[in-house]
Amino acid sequence: MEALNRLAGLIRDLRGRARERWANRRYKRWQDLPISASFVLYTLAAFLAGTLVCLIVITLCNKVRIDLQNKYAERSVSYEVPEQGSYDIRRTGRLVTVTIYDEDDQEIDQFTVNLRTESLAYDAEIRASYLGGEPEGGLYMGSYYGSHGFVVTPRYTGEDSVANITAVTVSVLIVPVSYIGALIMCAALFFRRKLRGPLALLKNSSDRIARNDLDFTVAYDSKNELGQVCDSFETMRHALVQNNRELWRSVEERKRLNAAFSHDLRTPLTVLKGHASMLLAGVPEGSVSQEEIVGELTAMSGSIDRMERYVDAMARLQRLEDVEVRRRSVDFGELTEALRDSAQVLCGDKKLYFEAIPGGPAKVSPEIVQQVCENLLTNGARYAATELRVRVWTEPDRLLVRVCDDGPGFSAVDLEKATDPFYRNKAAAGDDHLGLGLNICKILCQRHDGDIRLENDGGGCVTVSFGF
Repeated sequence: MEALNRLAGLIRDLRGRARERWANRRYKRWQDLPISASFVLYTLAAFLAGTLVCLIVITLCNKVRIDLQNKYAERSVSYEVPEQGSYDIRRTGRLVTVTIYDEDDQEIDQFTVNLRTESLAYDAEIRASYLGGEPEGGLYMGSYYGSHGFVVTPRYTGEDSVANITAVTVSVLIVPVSYIGALIMCAALFFRRKLRGPLALLKNSSDRIARNDLDFTVAYDSKNELGQVCDSFETMRHALVQNNRELWRSVEERKRLNAAFSHDLRTPLTVLKGHASMLLAGVPEGSVSQEEIVGELTAMSGSIDRMERYVDAMARLQRLEDVEVRRRSVDFGELTEALRDSAQVLCGDKKLYFEAIPGGPAKVSPEIVQQVCENLLTNGARYAATELRVRVWTEPDRLLVRVCDDGPGFSAVDLEKATDPFYRNKAAAGDDHLGLGLNICKILCQRHDGDIRLENDGGGCVTVSFGF
């Protein structure tokens, strides 16, 4: 029994969840309706609502009028004119006296009607004729054919007259009033349910963006036109965030670049200052020989050349920040063949192991990929003992290139600072290069929505990626 109860509870739970999912699905479909279709539905609903209100109100007004008519019809009095009989009507002011005669012109009935409080109606078959002018006393003569007569009905009291006029007026006015009211209500509901939420969301988002506050998400659970506008707004906000991050990264990179440039420029300046001070102190006194002067000037010239190379490198790095990345679909085989040719030339006497894992077309900038790979191969050939290993492959959203050598590898400090501008490790202290190769690779990779990673794997390994 307990098992049956549990099974029944489980079935009820599943049915409840199924109903909830179905309701949510139907609500979602309603939410995703286009604005134009929603407006048509709301207008149709307003028309139906206005029509329903009109029918109800007009029916009620007609009921009031019919009840009044029935009420006074019960109080009415009928006077029949016999067949082949006649009648005459005399009117004095608001009083009307009707005399009915039989076929022998004998008076059989007479009644007086006060037109202020009663009304006099004739049978539909009466054929009355006005006989010559209007004699004194207001004499009217009538002849007839067929059965007919008179009906005297009391007039509406003031209260009933107001009720009847009100019913007629309401019956006439309810049509425009109900439809206009339904349209106004339709517009209000349409704005509240379809427009107010997304418009408020967009206004709030634009206010936050104006305050340079981008730490939020524009989310509207609908796929209609306003939902698409919100999605576009979210795309714009995300692009602004990315641009701000890129700008901030560029500013920070330039700060580090300027700091490194200032630091490395200080050494040749100090050398120049020392040699200049020595010449200024010795030349006037004649204590410096011609050979010493030439040596000092040669040393100063070397420092000046070094400063010129620093200035040129600084200008080149700053231009890299403005490089435009022009992606295009490139055949993977052609790209790897070009990289293989460059690697064979740059490796020199080092042995090259080149591996390309076949993949689909890569949407990259071949010029930037080639420049980064040439810098990596140049660095790898400098530190490799006997060989270089190159691997190229693709992932769903990026191209990756890995260059490894069998040299001493990176130290802990190298792993942290090797991509900084003008950084040179101790092993390269005697070289004349400026330590910009990996920094240039880092800048170009980041411009291409990629990155650079350094590690040790039997030697130094550098992996770069380029986003599609």
